[in-house]
Amino acid sequence: MSSGSHPRSSTEASNKRKASAKPTSSPSAIPEVAIAPQQKPERLLALMREHKQLLAKIKQKQSETSRLGRRIATAIAVAHQEAKPIQEKTARLERQIHDLFAELLAREGQPHGERTTVQLMYTYLEATGQISPAEQRQSEQESSHREDSENQIPPGTGGGVSAKRPVEGPAASTLRALFHRLAAAMHPDKVQDTHQKAERTEVMKELTQAFQAGDLARLLMLEREWLVSVDVNARSDGGLGADEQKQQCVQLEKRNQALRAQLKDVMDALRKLRRSPEADFLSNLKRAAQGREHEPLRAWIDSLSAQCDKLRDLLEVVICYRAGAIDVEDFEMWIWSEDRSQFLDSHEVNETEG
Repeated sequence: MSSGSHPRSSTEASNKRKASAKPTSSPSAIPEVAIAPQQKPERLLALMREHKQLLAKIKQKQSETSRLGRRIATAIAVAHQEAKPIQEKTARLERQIHDLFAELLAREGQPHGERTTVQLMYTYLEATGQISPAEQRQSEQESSHREDSENQIPPGTGGGVSAKRPVEGPAASTLRALFHRLAAAMHPDKVQDTHQKAERTEVMKELTQAFQAGDLARLLMLEREWLVSVDVNARSDGGLGADEQKQQCVQLEKRNQALRAQLKDVMDALRKLRRSPEADFLSNLKRAAQGREHEPLRAWIDSLSAQCDKLRDLLEVVICYRAGAIDVEDFEMWIWSEDRSQFLDSHEVNETEG
């Protein structure tokens, strides 16, 4: 045998092993290739064509959604990596500011009116977003292990768009019935061979994932891939009887109705994702790479740097007040000052931190 014949022999052997793992019959599976075309009534042919088209379109739209989602995730991950140093610096500054205010408010011996003024300034800074509220910071610290990639994201990006929606109505019944039938047919305990058990275990995982996601199209594709249709051409009458054809039409109508509902959901989710702030951010990055507009990631990082500079100025002022370099009236003036940098230049900082 020539060397070129080995791959085909290997493939044929693999196909035989896969075929041996499949059930030998499935009474309720749609016998798509079992009936000779001239024996199929027009209604059944039309339903089968629609069924095939719906499956193809759902798969196409799901692939588009997945590709766009991956590109968005990559862009935002890059943005987080670029912004991580400045975000960490901002967090340190805020932590120092909160600690200083806590120390000032707990300090003994200061006039009651002065403590009240300091509390008002602290509350004002939180309420206007110049520093994050202390309660929010505590919550973020408690869950920081899972929020590194979610707390701060590029401007205009939200928490993502989910393409998953609960399946309801007739579609839910179709989905559930198909899942139960496939799960029963493909259960690993139905075979003894170790290889077949492992193969069916993986199929069961796919079935479960598709069912939990409400993905009827995927279940139907798994049905076509793994369940062998009844070969009605082998019957003595040479084809389906009228009752069987009617039953096939009813089943296809139910499935096509559920598939149309799923296609609508998938297209709605794709449309929503394309219009999302995340997709806008991705589009802006593309346009910036082509030199058609200002780079949005750099603009975002610049805005974070500006916010960090403001926090550093605030920290310096609080340090000045704690050290006695400025009094509470000066502190109030700085809070309301439009040109805070000029105010800092006119007051010497006697102490620095961090």
